[in-house]
Amino acid sequence: MKNKTNTAFLFINLGTPETLTLSSIRKYLKEFLMDPRVIDLPYILRFLIVYGFILPFRPKKTIQKYRIIWDNITNQSPLISYTEQFINKVKLHLSEYNIDYAMRYGKPSIQDKMNEIYNKGIRYLHIIPLYPQYATSTYGTVIAEICRINQKYWDPLLLSFEEIYNNNENFIELWVNKIQAIKNYKNYYILFSFHGIPERHIIKSDRLGNCFKDNCCDNVPEYCYRAQTQYISKRIATTLQLKHYGIAYQSRLGKAKWLEPYLEEHLKEIIKYHNKIIIVPISFTMDCLETLEELKVSTKEFILKYNSDLEYIVLDALNAEESWINFWVNKIRNFF
Repeated sequence: MKNKTNTAFLFINLGTPETLTLSSIRKYLKEFLMDPRVIDLPYILRFLIVYGFILPFRPKKTIQKYRIIWDNITNQSPLISYTEQFINKVKLHLSEYNIDYAMRYGKPSIQDKMNEIYNKGIRYLHIIPLYPQYATSTYGTVIAEICRINQKYWDPLLLSFEEIYNNNENFIELWVNKIQAIKNYKNYYILFSFHGIPERHIIKSDRLGNCFKDNCCDNVPEYCYRAQTQYISKRIATTLQLKHYGIAYQSRLGKAKWLEPYLEEHLKEIIKYHNKIIIVPISFTMDCLETLEELKVSTKEFILKYNSDLEYIVLDALNAEESWINFWVNKIRNFF
């Protein structure tokens, strides 16, 4: 029977380079992009793209972006710093529980953390991906990696996985409160920004053949990222009675068609009619390269070229905010 002693809770985040060096960034990108659930092409094509077109050039551009946001005090990527702050605070509230974290790519690795848990004699392992919405390239690859490692143990751990919390009322309330904290927020255009994924990922996950048909997202399948992004945006907008809001998808890689509208293109249209914009990076629970550099620096510079008078606000991610800590403390306490 599960109890506090024989159960561990392992939070999983995406990952980040270990150091601010080209070799570390190249190593991270290689592990990340060679995952067949991230670049879902046959191995030979994936290999050619990653080793022939990405690794020779992208690390030099990426390191410049990381230099802007790097946490020089801890000499860590902000994603690591915020994740560690989050975990430490959760542990303060739940000192009697076995709680830790790992990164899907990079360190601390899932393999190392699962080995530690296994060697402690723990029997049950509950996995908590720090992704509110489900996508095969995020939540799905975590499941696959956990199961790949677990099947190698002589006595495999008894696994359970946290359900997506995109539709959790308490989670939605966290973002409602963050938006409400902005003075006169209803005078702004609220743009919910989600990390983009290739459109073909949505189609491949469509088990019922309903994808991209009229009102297909109304049912919000648990495996449909697009439907989930629309759902939470509408829920927040309805709760706040927003008149001006929308959705966009950022961080596109390559030339394949990704979920639309694309962030920068959509912003160029919005600023024709709105002078005040709040970006809500709702698919990111911890601030990282995509929020701190892409949204707060690159996108801001890009859009101000078209409207220098624009009032542009990017909300912080949940990071280690007390309300976010309490969200998980309550969930874990009610686990048994």
